[in-house]
Amino acid sequence: MATTSTSSTAAAPSSSDRPQQQLTAFEAELYDRGIRVWGMDAQRRMRGADVAVIGLSGVGAEIVKNVALAGVRSVTVVDDAVAGAGDLAANFFLTEADCSSGAKRAMAALPGIKALNPLVEVNVLDINPASLTADHLRKFHFVCATGLPLPVFARLDDECRLAKVPFIAVQIYKFQGFFFCDLMKYTYLCKPPETGQVSGPGTVIPRKKTKVVVAIEPTAVTIDFLGMRGTLTQPPQHTRRTPAMHKILQSIFTFCSKHNAFPSTMAHIEECKTLSPTPIGDEMLLKNMVLGSMVDFAPVCAVIGGVVAQELIKVISGSGDPPLGKLFYYDAIQGSGLVE
Repeated sequence: MATTSTSSTAAAPSSSDRPQQQLTAFEAELYDRGIRVWGMDAQRRMRGADVAVIGLSGVGAEIVKNVALAGVRSVTVVDDAVAGAGDLAANFFLTEADCSSGAKRAMAALPGIKALNPLVEVNVLDINPASLTADHLRKFHFVCATGLPLPVFARLDDECRLAKVPFIAVQIYKFQGFFFCDLMKYTYLCKPPETGQVSGPGTVIPRKKTKVVVAIEPTAVTIDFLGMRGTLTQPPQHTRRTPAMHKILQSIFTFCSKHNAFPSTMAHIEECKTLSPTPIGDEMLLKNMVLGSMVDFAPVCAVIGGVVAQELIKVISGSGDPPLGKLFYYDAIQGSGLVE
């Protein structure tokens, strides 16, 4: 689990040390909305950021769209998969013609991605994501992987840690989904709420009280993140409070590591029950996630893709905002999300 330490001296996130890209008048006008939300300095840092999105799944397409529109310097899509009929359910960059012609989905999506924001450089790396190493990844400021087996996610996280690059893994199981965030060591500014006192003349209560705001210096908080491999293999510390989806992910991770394949049948479901370090409890959720493995449901992709892009922008912009958490679980059937 992530651990937290505090310091009385304020410090900006590490991304603030990156040279800022000066904005032209046209860029300042184009990104006016973003500048109003997170500030000019943050937008300049974003214009100097290079992001890799590994796997152009349905949720991958959502993340690419959001990051390109936010105004980073470059987006590199790493994907060697051929477009198929299943991609049409959630990947809005692809057409039926792309799927019927056997086109590579990253290359087929390239014109649509470029059209989103002509100021963003868009690249395609046509290699197997499982073959990526730290040497490939260290040139990026953030790496986001989607639609891959959990053991591949864990290996990519290991490589990102070697390259000292923040990493997010995202997976959709039809009506459920999650993302895992590894920022290694992340510092943000904890801004306490304003405090004040009411002033008035003696025992006389004025009609309008005057609020005197007492300024409190922000505190720098540093969070140490645990890698994905450790998160998915260590037994839960608080079994009764551990979300069922986390236990299911642990069992799916063990299954994939053992068989080098996703669980997909009722027999696999029965095996997954035995692989969890603690009783799963919610067998219907296990069934839904296993039978929905690698199925992208557009509304779920939109929700999780938006949240992931928000977290990514926090880091590369150096906004100083706290991260949402290490793990985010979303269940569309329940209509709720859970942060760990």
